[in-house]
Amino acid sequence: MAPTGVGRLLLSIAFISIVSNTAFGQFLPSASPGWDRVPERISMPDTLRELRPAERALLSAYGARFVVTGSYSRGREVVSVFLAELETRERAFGLYAASAAKLRRHGIVGDAFALDRNTMHLNYGPYYVLFRHSMPGREAPDDLVRRVKRQLFNRADCYGSDVPLPWEERIPGTEHYYPPDVRAWASERGEWLQPVLDVVETRAAWVARYASGEGSGGRVVYSFFMRQEQARANFESTLIERYATDARSRDLHCGAASFFYKSWIVLVVRGKERVTLVIADMSDALSCTWIRLFRQM
Repeated sequence: MAPTGVGRLLLSIAFISIVSNTAFGQFLPSASPGWDRVPERISMPDTLRELRPAERALLSAYGARFVVTGSYSRGREVVSVFLAELETRERAFGLYAASAAKLRRHGIVGDAFALDRNTMHLNYGPYYVLFRHSMPGREAPDDLVRRVKRQLFNRADCYGSDVPLPWEERIPGTEHYYPPDVRAWASERGEWLQPVLDVVETRAAWVARYASGEGSGGRVVYSFFMRQEQARANFESTLIERYATDARSRDLHCGAASFFYKSWIVLVVRGKERVTLVIADMSDALSCTWIRLFRQM
């Protein structure tokens, strides 16, 4: 599989200009038993000119403060490391999920990983880390990964927590976080968002897929956090107005505004601190018990 997204960063390490060599040891361990450290680099995301514009844009969209690149060698083996510090654990998880979008992902916010042959994607606290072994089919050794995590633990709150979405029927590994940045939302291609895309892409949201009844294609949930009641009411009204313009019909389902938009059912659910957009296919019964979970959020 050809490297995609941020995964291509490691292919460009040899060409990245050195900005500073003083801070590497603060983020990655200076050495690991049996492994020698190779010269390291620390850069600001917008200085990585040799990277593709889309890759720099992704780092910027998720709020990367800076990136650190380096490697460790042991004989003929080399493990390259790319690390990005983000503003929050949520943004780090979002960058990790975007970079490992096509892989099977495991874990929770602030403590998650995904593997692809000789590559490991890691979200640990407010950090996204990419390890790549020089030998096909070889993973980064556990002892090196643990030492990197221990070093990061000493710098920030590297605790884990579940995604702030109901667990019932959620499909683990499908969770994603989008910051309020158009570039981050660019990877969200759901046709069902067309009437409201310009509205939602300026807001932060948690997204996940949920299982549903037999014969149904599943559900997609977008959850928007808003502390103020008036803000939630205004956002709900905007979503309803947009879908009402393009939808074939409008109704109430379990007390939530419901639309038939193209081949999907769209529900807009206002909760205690969130507005949730639920997308399901036409064969989905969408039980009121499940919908009430989002009213309580």
